[in-house]
Amino acid sequence: MIRRNGLAFVTSVPTETAEHTERVLEKIAFIRLTHYGGFYDFIPDLAMADTAYTNIALAAHTDTTYFSDPAGLQAFHLLSHVDPSADKNGAQSLGGQSLLVDGFYAASILKAEHPKAFEVLRTVKLPWHASGNEGITIAPDKLYPVLEVDENTGKLHRVRWNNDDRGVVPFDDKYSPEEWYDAARKWNEILRRKSVEYWFQLKPGNLLIFDNWRVLHGRSAFTGIRRICGGYINRDDYYSRWRNTNYPRHEILKRIIGAAGAGIGLAIAHAFAEAGANVAIWYNSNKKALAEAANIEKKFGVKCKAYQVNVATYESVQAAVDEIVKEFNGRLDIFVANSGIAWEEGPFLDGSLTTMEKVMKVNIDGTFYCAKAAALHWRRQKKEGTTVDGKKLENYLSGSFISTASMSGHICNIPQMQTVYNTSKAAIIHACKCFAVEWVGFARANSISPGYVKTEITDFVPKETQEIWKDRIPMGRPAEPEELKGAYLYLASDAASYTTGIDLLVDGGYCAP
Repeated sequence: MIRRNGLAFVTSVPTETAEHTERVLEKIAFIRLTHYGGFYDFIPDLAMADTAYTNIALAAHTDTTYFSDPAGLQAFHLLSHVDPSADKNGAQSLGGQSLLVDGFYAASILKAEHPKAFEVLRTVKLPWHASGNEGITIAPDKLYPVLEVDENTGKLHRVRWNNDDRGVVPFDDKYSPEEWYDAARKWNEILRRKSVEYWFQLKPGNLLIFDNWRVLHGRSAFTGIRRICGGYINRDDYYSRWRNTNYPRHEILKRIIGAAGAGIGLAIAHAFAEAGANVAIWYNSNKKALAEAANIEKKFGVKCKAYQVNVATYESVQAAVDEIVKEFNGRLDIFVANSGIAWEEGPFLDGSLTTMEKVMKVNIDGTFYCAKAAALHWRRQKKEGTTVDGKKLENYLSGSFISTASMSGHICNIPQMQTVYNTSKAAIIHACKCFAVEWVGFARANSISPGYVKTEITDFVPKETQEIWKDRIPMGRPAEPEELKGAYLYLASDAASYTTGIDLLVDGGYCAP
């Protein structure tokens, strides 16, 4: 969203301490250190030389214009805004509205209405410097224009605008200082248009993150004590995280997720949909998947459809895969085999052979059936280079098969006895390694082994046993299903193009000791 629109809001961020905000930002990348420090958490201080730390109004500007590499992302989170005399929250009545302006949009208006002014601000290179801070003499490695255009693409890629940080306008070979000031006045007039400005009130719990190379920000004056926290993130670090978690989002890129009506499967479906992918989800008997599919479509604006599939029969699996491929633009890119059932009958000697066969049938046979049905499409796609309806296949490197195994495939769980389940998951882990070797050239195969996760599959386990689990997990708690999203997104993405045959443990450190 930030890459597409220039900004994003993260909602429901706790406000008790600033640490929650800091953790959110660190999920994106390292917080940048400057002469102001790293992560910031402050209230107004009129003694500060930098106006950002005061309560006065600020016009639209970009930050850190005086660095050779200005901050890529900037974040603000209003923790509180209090009227000391009333000792109550008064954010709506104390001023301090925030202003955002899309610099790229404003520049497009300038170029259309005043092409010479655009050319002046694109051409004339200016000195920039850190102003108002004693002992600070930061300046860029060279002169930079207000509007920086990429030499390779010819497109605007950075806006650098802050009058307080701008040095003296030099005499340019082509344009005079008077011409620059005339262009700057036209630019400033556009920035102040109501149709360009976006005013809103920051609210506790809503974290604003925006692209500092594109979006200008400002505020109205305010009274009272306003506590703000946030930070800067380098452009390169942000882009690195974006590349590693956002695979190409062509409209033809599809995902198939097995058993996504609840728990881990549903979290995976949400992760892919949130990333912009269309999703097909499977269910056996949990018809909540139908409502969840509709919810995913509405919430994320992607195509999502639920299919009832019995993974214990190959005919059912193959028919479902073929149907979905036809409905989703004739191709398959990624398959997450997530179907599985637990063993609830204690020691193997006391359990039912019928239950054993059922667990093995779903957990092992079901995974093999999914692997075969998916890999047949991937092999054909790589060989023929077309969709099932004969159209040219675009942007296809290889298929990605991801199977949900378990850390139980690596250990003998205690105190609960579950030999059958453990064996089924160990088989999946090894099968994916073998698939990886067999499918080199047209598909990758990997497994993910979650530790203990808060899902319905563990509801049968006594509370006492679950407390023992917590004591054995170094992180001291089971995972939330949402905490597995990153692992699946990585293995699904082109960032994992050289990753095949691995089992990724996501267990809070359980298997580490």
